[in-house]
Amino acid sequence: MNINSPDIYVTSYHKSSSIVLVIRRDKLVFINLPIYIQTEQILVEMYNFQGVNVLQRIMSMEHLRNGMVMSADETGIYFIRIYSKKGVTDEFEGLLFRNDIPIYYHNGKYKFVETVVASNNRIFISQLPQIESRQCSTERLKVFLLAQQITERCNTNYSKILAIHDWVAKNLYYDFDALQFINDPTKCILKPYDIISSKRTICQGFTNITLSLLRTIGIPAIQIVCYALGEDTYGGWENESNRNAESNHVFPAAYIDNRWILMDVTWDCNNEYKNGNFIQSKLPVSRKYFDVTERFLSNTHRLISFHL
Repeated sequence: MNINSPDIYVTSYHKSSSIVLVIRRDKLVFINLPIYIQTEQILVEMYNFQGVNVLQRIMSMEHLRNGMVMSADETGIYFIRIYSKKGVTDEFEGLLFRNDIPIYYHNGKYKFVETVVASNNRIFISQLPQIESRQCSTERLKVFLLAQQITERCNTNYSKILAIHDWVAKNLYYDFDALQFINDPTKCILKPYDIISSKRTICQGFTNITLSLLRTIGIPAIQIVCYALGEDTYGGWENESNRNAESNHVFPAAYIDNRWILMDVTWDCNNEYKNGNFIQSKLPVSRKYFDVTERFLSNTHRLISFHL
């Protein structure tokens, strides 16, 4: 499967965590949904570039595998949004962030869109160096013992990377209280040893602990600096300010089998630390941004630089 084809959309190289969509004429066909989606009904919406809803359907996965007819009425960019049932309630929650699946329609034909940001990100990733293991010296023993414990049942480096991703996303908490000190690193918990003890940090800390855990067991890893479209940003890449803004986010990447495994562990963590309280998520560990494809990542992340 050519995941860069205009007829195919894949969110992750990790099959059980991936959304896989295919365009067949005027139909959007669901090939795969994440294994954690335990629901009989999926809500699919289609919006035009102005944000007007042009399609809304609740369908079973069986019907979606046969294809859903799209309903664009004029040439332009449209966005697909997908929702699954939230637990046993009648509420739906989004599987994606904002307009993660852009589609272009013209003369009765549909295709997935390759944005300028996606093209630039692809070039950025292709130019990342091939690196060997780089030992992390900070609090090496404690980090090493934790990494050994996390990966003791793993037989491959890929499974070790996944295990470390899951441990960090499950056991750490995003420190919203620390955001007021975002420009003063001395007041944020960023060192691996301190993060292990406190269990709370911000994106830089999530990246630091992930890199330390990977490197201490011999897996090469780097930090990628980017600008991310989050809750505090406005609009998408159509806004010039978002295309030119300085970095506001970092995430880790690991190198195995001659390719880079991109993973935004911060965005996969649903735990929160607010007003001095630890709020643990009841949701399963998210792998939405584990081994993410360049195309999917590019809808929200504009890559800027990297650090070894």
